[in-house]
Amino acid sequence: MICGKPVDVSCILTAICFFLSNILNIILRAAEFQGAKNGDYDYYNFLQLDTQYLQQQWERRLQHQGLRTFSNLFGALAWFLFCLPTLQVSWILSRGGKRRLSLHVTLTLMVVGGSLTELISRLMSVGMNNITLYLASDFNLNNWVDDTSNDGIGWKTLEVTSMLANGMMLWIDALEWLALFSVLVSLLELYTNFSSILSLLIVCFLFERF
Repeated sequence: MICGKPVDVSCILTAICFFLSNILNIILRAAEFQGAKNGDYDYYNFLQLDTQYLQQQWERRLQHQGLRTFSNLFGALAWFLFCLPTLQVSWILSRGGKRRLSLHVTLTLMVVGGSLTELISRLMSVGMNNITLYLASDFNLNNWVDDTSNDGIGWKTLEVTSMLANGMMLWIDALEWLALFSVLVSLLELYTNFSSILSLLIVCFLFERF
């Protein structure tokens, strides 16, 4: 109970998981930013797929493997739990399925579909990150042509594959957040005077500008 009022457990768990996931992600980004500030990142060598530079980057990523894994796992759990309060809200606002049923069913399907897709993408991201780091730490990525070539083809292949997978996950995340934004705006439009609020915000913005 908070302030003497009962709070749904699923809402609390969802908020905690989202909070932990974002905090861990912020710590990870801060560590990466600190590395860039110290001159550990070289954009030219990155574009050239310099073997030594790529090897150093993967060694640095291995140091943050735990943060990245737990951030994605908490995010996956948060999106899964997010379905429960959404279903409850939809059921309550539809008055037990008696008010604007088709609209609430559509909103519910969007949230459930988006949350499950985000859950799957987060789990795929965890598996992809762990297996690429395993490849970088234990496999021979230096000599693919012969035993003494030191060609580094493995490091280049690993980096390109990782970039392609991360790009796919990035657009999945973008679409999921767009779906969530659409659902929340639809609920705001249905149960508040959204047009009046938007007009007031536009007037305030123009007043500040001029």
